[in-house]
Amino acid sequence: MIEELCSQGVEEVFATPHFYPENGETPSDFVKRRQVSCGKLVSNPFYPHIHLGAEVSICAEIAGIDGLALLKLGKTPYILLEPPYEDWQEWVYQTIFAVEAKHKLKPVIAHVDRYFDIVRDKKKIWRLAELGYTIQINTSVFRKSRFHPVYKLIKEYDRIILGTDTHNMTSRPPRIEEKILRKKIGASKWHEMNNYSKDLFGGVNG
Repeated sequence: MIEELCSQGVEEVFATPHFYPENGETPSDFVKRRQVSCGKLVSNPFYPHIHLGAEVSICAEIAGIDGLALLKLGKTPYILLEPPYEDWQEWVYQTIFAVEAKHKLKPVIAHVDRYFDIVRDKKKIWRLAELGYTIQINTSVFRKSRFHPVYKLIKEYDRIILGTDTHNMTSRPPRIEEKILRKKIGASKWHEMNNYSKDLFGGVNG
């Protein structure tokens, strides 16, 4: 997967394995387990460019978990939060607020393209925009119809970063989809999103 990402021009990677607080694992134990896996890549030349983080499942108790900052994206203040798949009730927003306030972290909301009804409902998705939150979209969505509501969101929302949703080399391989992206959203928007990502994460090695 690393070799494939490099062939597509990737220079830095955030590894974000899933963290499910409902499983009872603590952030500290998760980090130890994550390090064992990452340690197997030490001999890979790309190893210094792999930044560790997590995709943290949002549950009502997440803000009360000690050590949540251990799961932030590398040396940045950002944490990737995965919302539930059911309709977003008030507790989802309140939990995001609490993570930011209690742990001094900046939430990034994961793969919003998967929440079709949420993206289509401006009251729900734009509440995140009004509060200044960054959202993440998987590049795989750009293989879907132009009628997907995420395209309208991209045109109007200015705090978007892209992710590959890389899991394996078969069903969910590394795909930047740059050609498709440029064609569907335009070169200007493509550069805008890339520049925004650089503003957020450009100093990951600093």
